[in-house]
Parts: sequence; structure tokens; C-alpha cells
Amino acid sequence: HGLESVSRRLFELGVKSRSGRAWSKFSVWQFLTNRLYIGVMEWKGEVFEGKYKPIISLDLFDRVQKVLKIKSKPRKVRHGHNFPFCGIFRCSCGSMMTAQWAKGHGGLYRYYRCTRKNGLCFEPYVQEGRVKEQCLDALRPLALTGEEAQHVRAVIDERAAQESGTLGGAIKAVEDKLLPLQDKLNRLTHGYIDQLIEEDSYRHAKEEIVLQKAALKEEMARLGKSRTSYWIEPAREVIDSLETLGKTDFPESLLEISKQVQKIGTNPLISRKTVTFSFSTPYDSIPSLLASVRVTPSDSSSPRSDLNSERQVWCVLVDHLRTFFQGQSSP
Repeated sequence: HGLESVSRRLFELGVKSRSGRAWSKFSVWQFLTNRLYIGVMEWKGEVFEGKYKPIISLDLFDRVQKVLKIKSKPRKVRHGHNFPFCGIFRCSCGSMMTAQWAKGHGGLYRYYRCTRKNGLCFEPYVQEGRVKEQCLDALRPLALTGEEAQHVRAVIDERAAQESGTLGGAIKAVEDKLLPLQDKLNRLTHGYIDQLIEEDSYRHAKEEIVLQKAALKEEMARLGKSRTSYWIEPAREVIDSLETLGKTDFPESLLEISKQVQKIGTNPLISRKTVTFSFSTPYDSIPSLLASVRVTPSDSSSPRSDLNSERQVWCVLVDHLRTFFQGQSSP
């Protein structure tokens, strides 16, 4: 049976809609997928255990769901032409760049051209291989080797541990101030109940203590929001992206190159067969930092000093990422 035949059968058994008609296929589907009948109730996206006895078994319900899944018709997926750089670059005239296949030069190849949405444009076509190579040249100053990425992650872990200890101490200090206030409030209440304190004095003292507690709780909330994790994961994601750029198989993946251009680049443009884009924040300052590490050391410098200098750069890089993501998390 399909949903329509189930609807007809229910109609024959007297199960109808409010208008007296047979159920729609959607109503039948809702009926067959309703977990109320197995003792499970859903309310505002949360699942609760029903207090009533289920009227069907879980096994029967699961078998019905499998049949529904088998009988459902998946929507046809339209496969595109897989042009990885489409929707990324603009032409110098302001129109978006599109792509198409062409034959020539010994085979079939893809090239990108202006859509001319803004009118007549005389920009020349550019082959996909040329777009790829220019993107790689632009991204190369950001690339980290696996060893370099490991050093940066170690600095991130060190910074996170330091901040976690500092934050934990600050929270503990606020908690230590709250406990005596609560004890003072309890003693004040007992004194008022035992008629040892006049009502006016009690109200004034209580208000003062309550306001102090409110201020401390607000400070606790602020410290809770300024947790160390606000920058750690985003910083790690940046390092993962930079390490991806340095992998040997990266130049072979057109899709990965286009993803990184979208993620890292800003104002991507193709003009006169030349690809240009800037680096978005926080990537914009990274090339100069990495360049300082990769300067060929002088003969007079010792290996130890080179290592110290390299570590300083990794520390500066981590502090740069932390400062940026701290600003992003601020209200």
C-alpha cells in the first residue's frame, strides 16, 4: 500500500477529515510517523516520555518507518558542470565571472569569462589553469608546513593553559566574596525573625547585602563569558587552513583552492587575465610574520638564537589571532 491507498482504506473504515473527506497523503504520513503511539511525546522540539500505555510496539513502528523510507521518491539532484571558481571572482566591469567548456589547443578545456551583466565588456577569456596557478601564487605566502603548524598549536595550548589558570583564580576570588555575604544575610534574617533587629534597620542592611551580591554575580557572569575557549577553536581553524595550503597535494585540488580563496580572500577580481585578491582579517598580517621566520639567517647567528626568534614569531602570531577573535566575541 502507498499513502493514497492507505487513505482510501481509512476512509472506508470511517476515518475522515473534519470536512468529511479522505485524508490527504501528508495527513497519512503524519499519522504513520507520529511517535505518540509508541509512548513518546514531542513538545517544542524536546522529547518526553508519555505517562500512558503505548498502543503499538516500537518494532512495528520502526518497520513502518523503513517502508516509508523505501517508498519515498528522492528528489532528482541536478549535477552542475563543476566549475570551482564560479561565483567567486568579479570582472573589472563589476559583473561576475562565469565559466564554460571549449575545444582547442589539442583537447577540451575550461575557461572563465565575464557574464556581461553590466553591459558590453572587452575583458579577454582566461583558462582555468591560469586562474589556478595565480591563486596558488597568491596563497603561497600563507602556507605553513606541518612542523610549523605543530609549533603554533603548542603556543596556543600554552596560552590557553595560562589564561585558564588566571580565569579560574578570578572566579574563585569572587566565589570567596559571595560566601560571607550569604552567611551575613542568613544571620541578619535570623536576627530579624528573633526580633533582635528593627524592621527599618533590617531592610536597609538587607538591601545593601543584596546589592553587593548582585554586583558579584554580575562579575561572575562576565568572567564566565570571557572564557578562554572563545579564541582557541577559531585560532586552531586558522592554523588548519594555513597548514592545508602547505600540503603537497593541495595544488592538485581545484575545489580546495577555491574554498580557501573564498575563506581567506576578499575582493577577488580578474582583469586582463590576472587574478587579484586581498587577504581578509586575521589573515592579512600573517604573510609578513611568516616572512620574518623564513629570512635566511646570517652566519654569525647561533642555532639557539634562531629557534628563539622563530618561537617569538609564533607567539606574535598566536597573540594576533587571540586579539582578533577577542574583538569578534565582544558585544
